[in-house]
Amino acid sequence: MAITDYSTTPANNSTISGTDISEGCAPGGVNDAIRQLMADIATALAAGSFVATGGISAEKLATDAVETAKIKDANVTAAKLATDAVETAKIKDASVTAAKLATDAVETAKIKDASVTAAKLATDAVETAKIKDASVTAAKIAANVVDVTKLAREGTAGYALLSGGANADPAYTELFGYGTSVVPSTAQSVSSGVTTKLNFGSEEFDDKSWHDNSLNNQRITVSETGRYLVNTTVCFNTVAAGEFTVMLYKNNSSTNYLARIAMPSGNSDRTVSLSAVMDLTASDYLEVACYQNTGSQIALFASRTRFQVIRIK
Repeated sequence: MAITDYSTTPANNSTISGTDISEGCAPGGVNDAIRQLMADIATALAAGSFVATGGISAEKLATDAVETAKIKDANVTAAKLATDAVETAKIKDASVTAAKLATDAVETAKIKDASVTAAKLATDAVETAKIKDASVTAAKIAANVVDVTKLAREGTAGYALLSGGANADPAYTELFGYGTSVVPSTAQSVSSGVTTKLNFGSEEFDDKSWHDNSLNNQRITVSETGRYLVNTTVCFNTVAAGEFTVMLYKNNSSTNYLARIAMPSGNSDRTVSLSAVMDLTASDYLEVACYQNTGSQIALFASRTRFQVIRIK
């Protein structure tokens, strides 16, 4: 029988663990009752159970009545604390450590506005995984607190960061200067009086796979809308007199970009160069064609003939 089962009314205490102690009980019962009472008290002392559950309320405790040294480790659980029972003034400075907080124990609603300052956060205390999406806004970042050393150096070689304007996400754009340069793989023959498109079966470079050495190898097909520098040089292996013309085709149609020379007979080959800056749309393709009127078929110098398309904007 526990001492917490004893009645505060003396007349109601007529037995102790089955031993009769009522008025007129057997004399032997008194000895047994005293021994049982001593055992009940010792048991209560050992178990620390002199107080019934719910027996001590906050109103029955004097200020600072319960010292820290009197509280058994892990004895004060969340279930034993009333809502808002622990005031800030009752928490000793630096007494609440990370080791004393259960996962998710501190809810957002329990944190006072502006109470968590930089001085109260340990280095690397806030992990990325603990930051809610879209929760860090410009209004929550003090001026000049984010320096270059705090920014991850992530990116891709050949790309530049562009500003999207106020309150807009930045974007990356590829730096220009990439393109394709091709040459003939064999010495192509050009008939007199006929406009002939040139074949380019070998690539000097092809950064974006705009050219195919086998399929439609006359073409360089751009994959992006932008502004392009186009260069071509065609070398006619002849010393005969005549006109020699080089022109650009766009999407199988002639353009106004051409270069022409008229040469008398001489002792050197005929070289015609053409450059143009063109605005192109993704999937546009360019071709080089040439014309000569010497009256004879002429082979081109493959090593001196070239076609290049480079993006510049």
